[in-house]
Amino acid sequence: MEFEIPETLANELLGTINEDSLLAKRLSEYGLSRGKRVVPSHLFDAASLNTLYGLCRTANERGLMFQMLALDNIHAAPAARKIPSLEMLIPGLIAWLSRDMIDGWLYKLSKDGVLLPWLVHSMRFVQPVDSAAYVIIGLLANTLQAAERGPVTDPRLRRTGMTNSITFYAEDILDCTIPELMTGYGYFKECAEFKNEYETHLKHFMQMQPKFGAQFTVSGTIWMSSEGPRPQLECMRLQAGTTARCVNDEELLERHFDTTADATFWRSSGISEGFERIPQHCYLHLFHLDYHRSIWVHVQNVESYLYKPQLRDKLVLPHAHRELIDILTADRNFLMEDIVEGKSGGTTILCKGAPGLGKTLTAEVYAEVVQKPLYRVHSGQLGVTVSSVEANLSKILRRAAR
Repeated sequence: MEFEIPETLANELLGTINEDSLLAKRLSEYGLSRGKRVVPSHLFDAASLNTLYGLCRTANERGLMFQMLALDNIHAAPAARKIPSLEMLIPGLIAWLSRDMIDGWLYKLSKDGVLLPWLVHSMRFVQPVDSAAYVIIGLLANTLQAAERGPVTDPRLRRTGMTNSITFYAEDILDCTIPELMTGYGYFKECAEFKNEYETHLKHFMQMQPKFGAQFTVSGTIWMSSEGPRPQLECMRLQAGTTARCVNDEELLERHFDTTADATFWRSSGISEGFERIPQHCYLHLFHLDYHRSIWVHVQNVESYLYKPQLRDKLVLPHAHRELIDILTADRNFLMEDIVEGKSGGTTILCKGAPGLGKTLTAEVYAEVVQKPLYRVHSGQLGVTVSSVEANLSKILRRAAR
C-alpha cells in the first residue's frame, strides 16, 4: 500500500522522525503527485504511523486516515496465506469477504478523496481459448455516472453506469495474500468504521438531496463535465481554504436508486445472508454560482449555507430607499392570490448609478436578508447576436425561476 501524504503533513512528519531513517529519506526526495508525496506503507513503524494518524486527524485528511485504518485491519487480521493459484483465488475471496461480513462491500478511495463502497456482486473464472485465464469480480453501486444518465426504458440497461469490475491474471497474484492483493488495487475490506462513515454520508445526502433551490457552500473537490462534443467528468480541486457557493439543482434529474441486488452467486457459494444491499455514492447535483456550470459534489464536501441577515444593519442607504427596498423584498405571498392565475410577475428592482456606489453590494446584502441565492449574470454571458441573446436570456430566466 502507498500513502499519498500532502506536502504540509509530510513536512510536519519529517520534523518528528529520525532524519537518517528510510522514511525520512523518502519524504525528502523529490516525488510529488498532485501536491502529495507518495510513500510505501512498509517504511513506517508504529510510532511514525501514530504520528501521521494524529496529524491527519488535526488536518481532517479523512482519506489518508482510512488508508491507515485499512492497513491496521490487515495487520490485526489472522495471518493470511499466499494465494496458491489463480483457480484458488475465488474460493479464497469468498472466505475472506464472508468473514466478519457486514454488507458484503469493498471500499475504495475515489479520485476526490472520498471513501466509496461497492457491493461485491459476482466472481467468475474465465479461460479464453486463445489468451490467458483471468478472474473477474463484478461490483455494483448507485454511482455518480448512473445518476447523470437519463431515464432507461430498456430493462436490460437499467444498471448502466452502476457497474465496475476488478480483473486479476496469474502474474498479479504472485507471492501475494488476498488482503495484499486487494489493497494493492486500492480496495479495502469493510469494517465498522467504514460503515459508520458511509451511514453519516447517507444521512447527510438524504437531508440535502430534496432541498431543491437551497444554497450550499462547497470546499475540497468537485466534478465538472468537460466542454466539447463528447463531454467527460473531470475532477477539479478548489483552492485550499476557499469555498464556493452552489445551489441544489437536483430538480433537473430523474434519479433511480437500485437498492437490492440478486445474491444468487453468494447463495450458491454457501453464504446464506448479506451481499444484497447496493450502496449509494452520495453525490449532489449543484449549480456553481461563479462558474455558471453544473457540478457534482460529494456530501462530505458540502455544507448548508448560513445566511447573515444582520448585514442589513451595516448597509448605508438613505432611509427612504431602505424602506422601499424592505417593502419590495418582503414576503408578500399573502397578497399574490391572482384573480387571473399566473398573472403576477414577481418584483423587479432597477438600480442605477456610477460604478462603486453599492448597487451590487445592495443586491448581495438583501439576498442575505431574504435568504435566497444571488444569481449574478454579466452582459457578456448573453451573447452578441439577437438569437444568442434570446436563447441565453431564456435559459438564464428559467434557471433563476428554479
